[in-house]
Amino acid sequence: PHLPLPSCIHFASHPTLVDYAKSQINKFDNKGVCQLHQWGLWCQERVSDKVFPSSISSQCAELFVLQDVSSSSFQKDVARVLNEMGITFKEEV
Repeated sequence: PHLPLPSCIHFASHPTLVDYAKSQINKFDNKGVCQLHQWGLWCQERVSDKVFPSSISSQCAELFVLQDVSSSSFQKDVARVLNEMGITFKEEV
């Protein structure tokens, strides 16, 4: 019989993967640490459990909020089209 495949949620929050990320935290560049922050938030939202200890979560979150933010070309295209259509919106930054 075929075993069921793990869901993306269970794979993403698997203890072995989390432990590896925690053990390698100092090897991630700023972009990687920001991705870890987003991954941790996603897991927390989907699994209702924090994947990282508070110290790592704080480190990731602090770096995340310090990053320069710019709109993607897709976001700019959407904003342009909405403006052309006369639709009022608040643009995310």
